[in-house]
Amino acid sequence: MKSVLIGLFGLLFFISCKAQKIINDISFQVQKDSVELKDIGFVTVENLYIKLKNGEKEKRANDLIFELSENFINNSEINKSIEGKKALLESCNDSEISNCNYIVEKYQILYEKNGLINIEYKFHPLFSPREYYKYACYDLNKVAKINAKDFLKEPITFLEVCNTKIEEKYKEYPSDSDGYEMVSEYLENKNKITIEDLDEIRIIRDDVGGRVSGITINFQPFGGVYSFLNMDNLLYFKIKELKPYLKEDFKKQLGLE
Repeated sequence: MKSVLIGLFGLLFFISCKAQKIINDISFQVQKDSVELKDIGFVTVENLYIKLKNGEKEKRANDLIFELSENFINNSEINKSIEGKKALLESCNDSEISNCNYIVEKYQILYEKNGLINIEYKFHPLFSPREYYKYACYDLNKVAKINAKDFLKEPITFLEVCNTKIEEKYKEYPSDSDGYEMVSEYLENKNKITIEDLDEIRIIRDDVGGRVSGITINFQPFGGVYSFLNMDNLLYFKIKELKPYLKEDFKKQLGLE
């Protein structure tokens, strides 16, 4: 049986990340707890919680961010809180543990400034060590998820730029390598990436100074047994390259204006 994230003997623990002042009275907390599963042991439950001065906005923001969770996507009736996730995991003890579909999760704040936050969501199935990533941006001033149409001036134009970059990178793929036929077939497909694929962005910051240096779009064209064909940073853009395509409000939130 695959190893899982181990909790601390079932005791409730709560980790609060250092408050990040991005607009008035905003802080972030990573909530953690653990549940004991039969034949496995303790499994960690994690949830990202945002504290705002306005209670109504706080609830809306946390409900919105909770929807990033794969556990919510698979079980939309659960309570949008760490308690809801705990209850979902605890329900695995009611049947064969091998049927448990709980997703182990981890959250990280990559960027927090001017009301904009960028979240990295890492997850893997309970019985699989393979990790997956999702990225999302939220505007806490408006309490809204930011999609490509919100931060790009001309999404269709930028889509063409992305497709060109993908083609150029994969044309260099060695013809004698495993998976070359899959790569060739992919390059013949004219619809390699969609506007919706542009929603998942990862904001990259300089190690020194913390200024935004670029953005990576989390797009991986190959899945399943062909996932080894995916290239790291396939759609990485330096900020100078990307800046002409960004809307003014988004550039201000990134500290570029």
